[in-house]
Amino acid sequence: MLKIKKAKTETEARNAKVEKAIEELAKQKKIADDANEIVKTQKEIINEFARKELKGSDAQTITFIAKANSVKVSFSYDFKIQDKDKLHAFLGDRFNDLTSEQTEFKPTTKLKEMALKDKSLLKFINVKDKSPAYEVKTL
Repeated sequence: MLKIKKAKTETEARNAKVEKAIEELAKQKKIADDANEIVKTQKEIINEFARKELKGSDAQTITFIAKANSVKVSFSYDFKIQDKDKLHAFLGDRFNDLTSEQTEFKPTTKLKEMALKDKSLLKFINVKDKSPAYEVKTL
């Protein structure tokens, strides 16, 4: 029997195909989670070695080849200005040529709700259908 929870209501239905899909999804998710832990550990080992190998180099990419396998590691960085005024004082006249200012408008939750109800707003707002998020639990 399949339990269906919508908001605060709960119903039941019979759907063997969906029940089997849920069971298989949970099983495969566990396998994937276990594999991801192994991959994470291997990446940590490789990253540590890669950083040591790149130390003192301007390169941000390194490739390792072992037998018939290769791994390319590319390091990248996300730069954010923490204190605009202090950086401006430090850089002086060079501040404007070394920085750029961006203004981005993002819809509020209220505007998102309105756009989903009032299709005329879609002339001004691009709505992209995202893949549904799944939360898989083994009970």
